[in-house]
Amino acid sequence: MKHLLSAVVGILPSNRGKNFLLNRLGHRVCMSASIGPILLLGRTTLIVGDGARIGPFNVFRQVTRVEVGEKAEIGQLNWISAAPFLAEESVSLISGQFLLGAHASFTSRHYVDASGGVSIGEYATVAGVRSVFMSHGIDIEDNVLDTFPIHVGRYAMVGGGCNLVMGSAVPDYSVVAMGSVVIKGLEQTHSLYAGAPARFKKAIPEGAYMNRTIGAVPARPRGAIR
Repeated sequence: MKHLLSAVVGILPSNRGKNFLLNRLGHRVCMSASIGPILLLGRTTLIVGDGARIGPFNVFRQVTRVEVGEKAEIGQLNWISAAPFLAEESVSLISGQFLLGAHASFTSRHYVDASGGVSIGEYATVAGVRSVFMSHGIDIEDNVLDTFPIHVGRYAMVGGGCNLVMGSAVPDYSVVAMGSVVIKGLEQTHSLYAGAPARFKKAIPEGAYMNRTIGAVPARPRGAIR
């Protein structure tokens, strides 16, 4: 019954009353958070911080912990799900969870398999559209499904149309170019990675993006000289 009520409350428009009802149903939502009409399916539990935002038309299916940190934001039309039979057998410490750090941004129209867990660090950005986070896969030698977590580091940025495979990580203060395939073994911070599979391309300096104290990235003012 609790899951059904959560699904009903989830589709309501953003308002303080909705946040109150979600809290009564066992979620932990700050009253200052904004949660648009979303689908909460199965055992999904929300933990939403002060000033955080979840846009409309997102689907959260069987995700045991969706944590959206202070001032972090999720755009719209994302599909984030986990397979319980995989999460329960996983050795990952964050299996079945989607964790978005403070001031981080996860934009729109991405697909996330959180069976092995996905964590995105503070001030990081998953930009553009249609990136895929796939935290499980088939071991063809042993004929079993494996799960491993995916991590995106602090102040990192992942371009649109990227694929992140199970066990992969984006180092802190790094950028993954649009259309890349992120695999295991990326470790060097302050780096640009690109390609399929993604490889180190060059070191990058710490610009304003990697020193900001407010998550939202503003548009360049009209007429400003670059």
